[in-house]
Amino acid sequence: MRLRVRCVPASLPLSGTAELVVEVETREDAGVALEDLPLGTSFGPFLLRDVRTEPPRRVEHEDGAWIRHRRRMVLEPQASGTAVLPPLAQAFRLPGDPGVLHEIRSEPLEVAVQSLLPEEMDGLEDLPRPAPPRPLPAPAAPSSWWLLAAALAAAGGVLLGRRLRRRPPAEAAPEPPRERALRALEALLAGALPGPEGWPGWYRELTAVLRRFLEETTGVRAPEQTTEEFLRAIETDPRFPPARREALRAFLLAADLVKYAGQEADPTRAREAAARARALILEMEAGTPAGPEEEAA
Repeated sequence: MRLRVRCVPASLPLSGTAELVVEVETREDAGVALEDLPLGTSFGPFLLRDVRTEPPRRVEHEDGAWIRHRRRMVLEPQASGTAVLPPLAQAFRLPGDPGVLHEIRSEPLEVAVQSLLPEEMDGLEDLPRPAPPRPLPAPAAPSSWWLLAAALAAAGGVLLGRRLRRRPPAEAAPEPPRERALRALEALLAGALPGPEGWPGWYRELTAVLRRFLEETTGVRAPEQTTEEFLRAIETDPRFPPARREALRAFLLAADLVKYAGQEADPTRAREAAARARALILEMEAGTPAGPEEEAA
């Protein structure tokens, strides 16, 4: 019996997944069965997210014909650093001695899991503070010409009103993406904040608000992409200058720590994260990212 185990890739980010390929080759008359593992099973420092077992097939080697059993397992890392996959054990029986159960074990595998934060950043509290809101310009005082125009328009409206009464009311204009996103943030904060076990879900809703806004305003399919895929998609997009890309990168990676890496969160940090999301939405709408001095404020 031959047992081969390999992990692809050997190095991955904390937000990624790895594929563990297990191959068992036996003689045609040897009895072997791959053990079933339920999804969500802890596999060392990983969680099992998907399993695909290929049908056994005959392979020819120099020493004769063998039967190959292959299984592919998708693993999700739970912490950064050097992760060690424990040895895999496979049981089998020999044709001449069916009453004895034999076992073969693989060697442990090391997988490098890279942190989502830069080396100099320890946690969410190291993120830059959001830029303060910009005041809106005061409306200009109406002139007498505008008052006259308004009076004429009102008179014309009376004449046209009778013709329009029998028409069905026009459909309300769709809510602009910015107002919809800001309203969603307010609703998220207005609800009851979760306990320790509920923060990953709360941060998923928070990032989903920003990702939907980005898709609606830029066309980038942010809700369907991982953080890495999204950052690659906007890398050369002129609508995302370096300062804005870095702000989005810091926000999304910090949120991924809570969603996937078990980073602790609390109501104060959650409100700060929501304030950063609001600032990013307002800056995208204004079309100009905060400058270095504003970001430091």
